[in-house]
Amino acid sequence: MKADIAAAPEGSVILLHACAHNPTGVDPTHAQWKELSDLIKDKQHVPFFDMAYQGFASGDADYDAFAVRHFVEEGHQIVLCQSFAKNMGLYGERVGAFSVVCKDADEKKRVDSQLKILVRPLYSNPPVHGARIASTIMGDEALNKQWLGEVKGSSPRALAAVPPTSTELTPPPLSAPRHGRPHHRDARRPLRRSRRPQHARRLEAHSAPDRHVLLHRPDDAPDGRARAEGPHLRACLGRDRAPSHRA
Repeated sequence: MKADIAAAPEGSVILLHACAHNPTGVDPTHAQWKELSDLIKDKQHVPFFDMAYQGFASGDADYDAFAVRHFVEEGHQIVLCQSFAKNMGLYGERVGAFSVVCKDADEKKRVDSQLKILVRPLYSNPPVHGARIASTIMGDEALNKQWLGEVKGSSPRALAAVPPTSTELTPPPLSAPRHGRPHHRDARRPLRRSRRPQHARRLEAHSAPDRHVLLHRPDDAPDGRARAEGPHLRACLGRDRAPSHRA
């Protein structure tokens, strides 16, 4: 990753997942984020953060925001896309925020003008219901505390779903690490667990007919991505009598 960033033309836009990387689930450590920040600054790149799972990766919304906050503290003029569809349960509203850190008030005016030009033909005036819900939750101390607690409570469930999934769908023995680098299986965050297509087909083939398995199927071909927040795998395989969870 560092080699690719270093090789990119100076001033490139670098897309980064702030936490719960999709689809690998591999997040940099805080020390690695600091290295990336230094490298991106040296190359005068523009860091573009996608943050759709804040609070779900670790259970701590502040911890998951480390990369974004560190880059801003280090003087980067970041671009940030946030979604509250997942961590606030507002899928139907698709509410989020688009933020740009500018160097001064004059640049802010110019960026704001350009964004309005882009927004106008796209959606002009979006629905306000989801935005007002998110604003109310974040603007009220009691509601915000309750929300953060609920997000934290959701994370252990997702974490607990990964070990049995990995056990049941153990792939063939892994080859030796390429380029001398270790595999990152144990470092993955569970919200997006990527598997090879043949493993996804194996899961589908062995699923009980009355159970539901959440797999990503672009153009009706499983690409290996599975939702770990979904049903317990043993229930999917019909190896216990737990009620199924359908989505």
